[in-house]
Amino acid sequence: MSGYDNDTPPLRQFEARLEQLQKAVKRLEDDDLSLAETIAAYEEAVELANSCNAMLDAAELRVRTIDDSSRRLREEVMRYQYSEARVAQLLLGDDEDLADLLDDEE
Repeated sequence: MSGYDNDTPPLRQFEARLEQLQKAVKRLEDDDLSLAETIAAYEEAVELANSCNAMLDAAELRVRTIDDSSRRLREEVMRYQYSEARVAQLLLGDDEDLADLLDDEE
């Protein structure tokens, strides 16, 4: 398997490995290989497939982590907005005239 350094973008690594996997599968399907060559090609295909699956799993975990963080942030914003309105209500009471008066002064 080809070695990728840490500077190669993950998407490019995935695409390259997927392309290698497709070539290995095509070789298994098309060529008249010896038993040893067939086993070697199969091992390469399995290794590449496992690598691609691991990369996809890592990407899925990253997306879920981002989604969870985003959801928590939205919930915090909603709590903040609610608590800001609630504080104003507690300070001003339910008297709409007082609230209107304060709004007019601003």
